[in-house]
Amino acid sequence: MSNNRKGKSGGQSLPEADLEPSGRSWASQYRTLNTLQDLRQPFRGYVEAFVGALRAAGAKVAVNATYRDPKRAYLMHWSWKIARNRVKPEDVPAMDGVAISWAHYDKDEKFLREQSIAAARDMVSAFQMERLGVPPSLKSRHVFRSGIDMSIRWTGDLTIPDAYGHIVRIRTFPRTGMNAQLHRVGASYGVVKYNRSGRDDPHWSDTGA
Repeated sequence: MSNNRKGKSGGQSLPEADLEPSGRSWASQYRTLNTLQDLRQPFRGYVEAFVGALRAAGAKVAVNATYRDPKRAYLMHWSWKIARNRVKPEDVPAMDGVAISWAHYDKDEKFLREQSIAAARDMVSAFQMERLGVPPSLKSRHVFRSGIDMSIRWTGDLTIPDAYGHIVRIRTFPRTGMNAQLHRVGASYGVVKYNRSGRDDPHWSDTGA
């Protein structure tokens, strides 16, 4: 439902625009793809080789996200920041083509701060970002088709070749994509585990960003 507030969207204005209040329904807007075919070369080839080696070694790999629409990245970034009280809803800048009102108002145009924050938290939940330790980047490698989110798990030891043909036997914990030995194997293929501040467990890219 539109809040019918003309020309207001956080810190910028959208002239003559009917803005829709933020909330869970926004999580279904715009695209996040989850196929390797949607990645850009040469990163696509690197990922295909790494994932192929993982699966051949007996690891379970579930790809959750590859390409992300920049508008979706915008929604994810700012909903996370509002929900974590890193920015005020009324201060979020607008994005062309995204008619969202992060700040909610009642019928008398009184700003509803708690409702605005609750709506952002609902978006964080819908985006499944509750455990994400950093805000999704507005310039994520996903936007450039050079990032991938994937869940990796195995049982027992994992014996896997790196990109140079060296056999690596991983006996250390955890037996997930957070394993440091596995990170080195991935890097040999050109698939780099997230290495910036904060924690983003499923994220790999061509640069580590």
